[in-house]
Amino acid sequence: MSSNPTTSLKQPQAILFTFEAAEINICKAIAKHWMKMYVCHEIDRGIHPGLDFVSVWNPLCTLEKIEAKHSFRTDRVRVGGYAFDIGAQMSCDLCTYELDMLHKMVSAAVEVRLNQFLLMDQGTMADVVGPYLTQSWASSVAANRLREKLDILQNLAGLFAGHSMYQSTCLQLAQIKGVEYAA
Repeated sequence: MSSNPTTSLKQPQAILFTFEAAEINICKAIAKHWMKMYVCHEIDRGIHPGLDFVSVWNPLCTLEKIEAKHSFRTDRVRVGGYAFDIGAQMSCDLCTYELDMLHKMVSAAVEVRLNQFLLMDQGTMADVVGPYLTQSWASSVAANRLREKLDILQNLAGLFAGHSMYQSTCLQLAQIKGVEYAA
């Protein structure tokens, strides 16, 4: 009997995500623009303006959490969300719901659909600053890279080594800046 040594790939236990200041600034610019449009839309519809930002999701709160940590391991992101209640988002750790919403917002901006993001009635919001800003993210290489990074983060947040989605996504990570295996 001959014994052949089997090679095994070292599977990382977690992925370390880091967001650069420029990426956070892109997210903040998108968030502020979307929030302006959303509040104006609520006023036009006779809805109490801004209530969703304190009870459902505030992108700036999510970005503050990311900025405060600067880097985080995917296996340490809390799976799920929080109670949709006033201030609930601020009192919990970064969670997969927040990262999913951030991903959807950035994707909508890059795909020039920010004026439809989170509208339940399939309508569109008026572009309060002008179409040049809304359309600028579609041609931004940095915004597109950020969306790709958030695509992977959305798939990995809260997962751990051994999960099939985690293992398949690990194979795609080498090309993305700010993503590395955590020790």
